[in-house]
Amino acid sequence: MRLIYDCDILKCIPPQGVATSKLESDDCQLDSRYQYCKGWSDFNNLGISVIAFWNCDTYESAFFTDIDHKKKAGNIVYFSRFIDRKRGFYELELWGFNSKNFNDKLCQATGLDIVSD
Repeated sequence: MRLIYDCDILKCIPPQGVATSKLESDDCQLDSRYQYCKGWSDFNNLGISVIAFWNCDTYESAFFTDIDHKKKAGNIVYFSRFIDRKRGFYELELWGFNSKNFNDKLCQATGLDIVSD
C-alpha cells in the first residue's frame, strides 16, 4: 500500500526580517489576531492544523485535523494510529513532498510517531 501525506502548519511564520527576539516585544508589528512561531525550523511551536493523505492504490483520501488546538481534542492523534494499523496489515510505503526534512519532524515534535520512506 502506498500513501502520500502532507501537513499544514497551525501558526504563522513571521515575515522575513523580523527578528525572533522581537516576537515577544511590545514594538513588534505582527498582527495580534494570529499566533506566530519563530520560523520554519521551530518544529515544537509550528503546530499542525491538518494532515491529509492519498492512497495511491485505492484512490481514497482523508484528512485529520485538530479542532481544539489547546486541548488536542481533534482527531489528529489518530493519524499515527491509522499508519500503525496499516503497517500491521500491509507492506506500507509512506511518502510525501519534503516529508523527511519537514513533515516527519513536525509530526514527531507534535507527539506523532511518523517516519516516511
